Amino acid sequence: MVGTVIVKEETPTSQEFFFVHEGSVGKGGYVEYGEDGKVIARVSEVYKANEYFEDAESISESDPRESFPVDDWEVSIARAQIMGCFREGMIERVNEAPAPGTELDMADPGRVEKFLGLAENGLKLGEVQQQDVDANFDLTDTLQKHFAILAQSGAGKSYTASVLLEELLDRENAPAILAVDPHGDYTCFAEDKNYMKDVKVFRDDDVSIAVNNLSADKVDAYFDLTPAQRRELSKAFSELEKGENSDYGLRELRSVVEEREMNSSTRYVLLDTLREMASMQVFGKTDSPSPNDMEPGKLNIIDLSETINHRKKQVVTAYFGRRFFRLRRSESIPPFLMLVEEAHNFAPEKQPSPSKTVIEKLAREGRKFHASIGLISQRPVKLSTTALSQCNTKFILRVTNPNDLEHISQSSEGITSDVKNQIPGLKTGESIVIGEAVNYPTFIDVRERRSEESGAGEGLEDTLEEWKQEQESMDEDAEAFM
Repeated sequence: MVGTVIVKEETPTSQEFFFVHEGSVGKGGYVEYGEDGKVIARVSEVYKANEYFEDAESISESDPRESFPVDDWEVSIARAQIMGCFREGMIERVNEAPAPGTELDMADPGRVEKFLGLAENGLKLGEVQQQDVDANFDLTDTLQKHFAILAQSGAGKSYTASVLLEELLDRENAPAILAVDPHGDYTCFAEDKNYMKDVKVFRDDDVSIAVNNLSADKVDAYFDLTPAQRRELSKAFSELEKGENSDYGLRELRSVVEEREMNSSTRYVLLDTLREMASMQVFGKTDSPSPNDMEPGKLNIIDLSETINHRKKQVVTAYFGRRFFRLRRSESIPPFLMLVEEAHNFAPEKQPSPSKTVIEKLAREGRKFHASIGLISQRPVKLSTTALSQCNTKFILRVTNPNDLEHISQSSEGITSDVKNQIPGLKTGESIVIGEAVNYPTFIDVRERRSEESGAGEGLEDTLEEWKQEQESMDEDAEAFM
């Protein structure tokens, strides 16, 4: 026995109760009671009470412990939220309150695992808090209807994403993975001896968009053309496609635009758009990454950490997201996961962007074709509600900004006020999992990662020390030269 139900604050009810706490189960743990089926409840808070200190007038100025056994009056009380009743393998709703005096036991780990809907051979991201149960999440439930990892800076969102990537890379059957990585957080996988064979990194100079896979409509989506400009550019593409050389690039497209008869102002804007495209240094004659890179169980990382042009980042994300989704719909590539770090910069809530359109389309329609999307963000309030609301599983780490908390709550089913109130107090590495992957909100401790961590997030002191050493080395080289 771990406690006894008591009468307190108009409880017990069919939703919650208080109990005298024996100390063997802490906040976040699970208790159970009942003979005809087991009612499972989660401990949401633990309190200390002492009748002696409830009456201010009875407390003397001197230490009461010298003349009165105050400590004997101290009692630990816990508050528990009723989640449901486990009866004959089925989870039922609880309609009755436990009677005062009901004795509670620590919930059986096997029952908790089934109750929460965890999968025996799922993605092991950690352990259920206060319970000897692995936090294993079914791959299909987690990925097929999309997921999001939400946390403020430093709370462990990229770390959690890395643990998830490890689980996928270690599985025999896993989707192809395309990671949009603005800060180089995941490039460490290509340097880890256990994973490097399954990882390709496409840095700024490696990424390429094939011009012959574009169209006037796609260019319009990236650079906002007028109908007249779009019409003339479409004719230019058609002229190139009729020619013998289908392997054309921006130079050939520019030549056709210069030679075609059209309104001079239209020609000027189109040439200016082509100059802007050329300045991005990403439009070429081949796709990189290519469809051949999208293999099951392989991780392709588009490393944008050295890319300054924000529109270029959005164009790259939009192009490859749209292209691979179209190829997946025709079953030309295997099922895939598109992981987008700093997703609020690619699918902003209040501003249009080329990548936002593609991300929202993937979020709405991707599950039909096994094209999954994972959004990672430290500013949920700035992330498209359309995209976020389609992520049916959410891993929520510490978030303290009230606007972000409200946005998460409005875009998520299953977040009660009790769960919402606990989010700001989560420690680094603690996560609440809600949605399709679990039957009920589940608090977990994210496991330690097996791969080497990226140096992208090293501390300020380490960076300052490296800078100092580099400057000293340069000064020494200069003196030696002189």
